Amino acid sequence: MMMRRRIDVLCVQEIRWKGDESRWANGYQLVCTEGDGLKNGVAVILSPRWSGCLVEVERANTRLMRVRLDVDGEMITIISAYAPQIGLDKRTKNEFYAKVGEMMENVKVDEMLMIGGDWNGHVGKTAEIFGDGMCTVF
Repeated sequence: MMMRRRIDVLCVQEIRWKGDESRWANGYQLVCTEGDGLKNGVAVILSPRWSGCLVEVERANTRLMRVRLDVDGEMITIISAYAPQIGLDKRTKNEFYAKVGEMMENVKVDEMLMIGGDWNGHVGKTAEIFGDGMCTVF
């Protein structure tokens, strides 16, 4: 799909691969968080054009990671996130969003920032019924 649609960077959630090493397929580099093979993993997939630009990977946990790229002298930070669902406790949600904030604060002002993910949010006025700590868009 990335090749057909000419996508250079793709953030993916709910991957189920074990381990946190990079994987390669058709020249595309998949950089993922360490998972248990059952749930929660996130990844960033880089096209062959951008895979050689990777300079840093930070894996916060199975739900959150950051990669930095040097693309023609311009630094780009990409965060891939999978927010906790409704059923998880408030502490888990607060820790997740605190870590997202910390990652964003560490991005230098002259760097480009891209964030992709599944925020487990709800759209519409009835979103309040789904519980505290959810991302709501009106």
